Amino acid sequence: MKVKKKIDLCLFSFNELEGLKYTLKYINKKKFNIFVVDANSNDGTIEFLKKKKIRFYIQKFKDYNSAYLIASKKSYSNKLIIFHPKKTISIKTVYLIKQKLFQGFDFVFTTRMLKLGDNEEDSKILKPRKWFVLFLSIVIDIIYRKKNQNKISDPLHGIRGFDIRKFRKIRINKNGVTADLEMCMMAMKKNLSFIEIPVKEKSRSYGKTNFPALKTGSRILIFLFFSIIKKILN
Repeated sequence: MKVKKKIDLCLFSFNELEGLKYTLKYINKKKFNIFVVDANSNDGTIEFLKKKKIRFYIQKFKDYNSAYLIASKKSYSNKLIIFHPKKTISIKTVYLIKQKLFQGFDFVFTTRMLKLGDNEEDSKILKPRKWFVLFLSIVIDIIYRKKNQNKISDPLHGIRGFDIRKFRKIRINKNGVTADLEMCMMAMKKNLSFIEIPVKEKSRSYGKTNFPALKTGSRILIFLFFSIIKKILN
């Protein structure tokens, strides 16, 4: 029998066995209905999840947007938190997101850009990833933000929570790597309620990123370009 809990926590995984073990060890399972959306890992993740009897779903397509769509369909409740188990962001963040969701916000975004937040590139002279995110923040602020809305400083940070009913109204693209940006754009456009909470990001202690900067960045820019053209024409 399925136990319906107050809020769901979905872990996005692709060869993140070390991070999954760490996250599942320290998360309070009594406070969350936990499940995993996995992009067909080959590092022992699936075997580990089966052994621990953790509910999981394997993506037919590995792209990022489809992971969000699967998570929203498989959630047992109306509120969902997405967490990337890479050991780069404190697990305490999920409790803060949960708190804000139950305060009534439609979307709770996390940011590495505001005061009290840290980006892994902050200690470096060159900060290409951070500068790219700040550029996107400025663009969507100009194009989509309404006068009564706050800015979104970190539209690409994937750790976030939302009301699934509001998420479905946004109708993100079925494929691609733009889900995080789409949510921010549409939250502004549809005048949904949102808040950002600062997080401190550490560098990876194992493995490599699943989002290569040039490839991912170019796909995001193409999406943004056509989104702006569409908005202008409409």
